[in-house]
Amino acid sequence: MSCHFSALTSLASGGKGFGSLEELVDNAICSVRELSFDYFLYGVCNSTPFMKPDIKFLGNWPEEWAEYYKEMNCAPLDPVIQHCKVFFEPMKLPGEMFLKPLALNSKVSGFNISEGVVQPSFKASGYFGFLYLAKLSGTVSDEEFKGLKPIIRSLADTIGEQVIKLGWASPNGELVELVEKEKEILRWVADGKTSGEVSIILGVAVDTVNFHLRNSQRKLGASNRVQTLTYAVANGYI
Repeated sequence: MSCHFSALTSLASGGKGFGSLEELVDNAICSVRELSFDYFLYGVCNSTPFMKPDIKFLGNWPEEWAEYYKEMNCAPLDPVIQHCKVFFEPMKLPGEMFLKPLALNSKVSGFNISEGVVQPSFKASGYFGFLYLAKLSGTVSDEEFKGLKPIIRSLADTIGEQVIKLGWASPNGELVELVEKEKEILRWVADGKTSGEVSIILGVAVDTVNFHLRNSQRKLGASNRVQTLTYAVANGYI
């Protein structure tokens, strides 16, 4: 197979895109190897729930790694995930940062990463993406990392755009949509207003305010008003 990173990005920017996830992965592998990395892993993770978020992976990373990572629910304590939830800047990582959650798993004991980088990708309402690149040997110098930053960012953006177009992006296959009135009421409640106070501010009945709050709670999968507000903030709705 012959492909180049420039071809990957130009194909995507030209609006043609890829016909399947397999085609996208094949082209991404070529691009990653041209950048002198051996593995890539593109992940999409739900912002909530905080302690057991849905997560899925795409790439040429060993399947045992991804399966064990999800089985052991590593995401809440993974510093890489925490970084990608908040920042857009890439981060250089030593190999043990990728493998620490799997130290007791003999199935992946032979998967020894030397060094890698992670680039946060898109952030949508309810979920976010990230790109891992890893080397089996050698390191990434500070100078090399500096030069790679715009390239890795472009690669992450390209893959992110394509997985959205292919309908793969959302981890659980569901996108939550809050209407503007629900968001407005949640913003007032987040500022400490009661339902009665919000009803006066907006000139609507208290029952109307509570109706929208119940709808928001149901859509976000929350069990009470506090959790509704927390999830709404974490997912970028308010």
